[in-house]
Amino acid sequence: MDNFYQEPPQSRLNHKVDGPMKWLIGLTLGAVIFALAFLWGRESERQFNQSGESTVSPSPVASLVPVSSVSPSASSSGSVDVTSVYTNSTYHFQLEPPPSWKGYTVKQESGTGEMLASYDFRMPTTDHDWKQQLSESEASLIKVTVYAPEVWKQISIQDGPQPTVLLQNSQYVVVYSVAQDVPADLIQAHQDTSQIPATAKFTS
Repeated sequence: MDNFYQEPPQSRLNHKVDGPMKWLIGLTLGAVIFALAFLWGRESERQFNQSGESTVSPSPVASLVPVSSVSPSASSSGSVDVTSVYTNSTYHFQLEPPPSWKGYTVKQESGTGEMLASYDFRMPTTDHDWKQQLSESEASLIKVTVYAPEVWKQISIQDGPQPTVLLQNSQYVVVYSVAQDVPADLIQAHQDTSQIPATAKFTS
């Protein structure tokens, strides 16, 4: 029995330690490699997404053009400078609102049934009762409507109240109706509506 080699106690202890240590080191290295690979993948994906983004600029949002440079047209609605003339480029007519109409707007309504188009001339109001009752911060002063001559001929012979003819030619009849009720702060502007017919004319 003495001829058999006996491993020193310390050497046997080292063998017992080396096994778990190697396993722990291998596990740690594997985790590090996995983490690096994951981060590399995320970075590659981010760069790909950035490179694939569209470079086309978004369509601009429609905005109001200052009226000091252009006259309002039939296709636009917005605040109109008091010194400018309202010009309707679709039906070729224009009119000049009175000075008391400062800050007026024109709301276009598409043609329905007999009329070709209608334009509601409005003004902002500070009348608290008006805004509370109607839930509106504006009030209509007049409404201008365009008809074909043959259609207006049939309408004009009907019974009941009729709009007043503003302009008329072989292509169009332009009529207007005055609002019956307005806020207290727009009474003067409402009275000045009578000045508009004298300024109305066809542009072509």
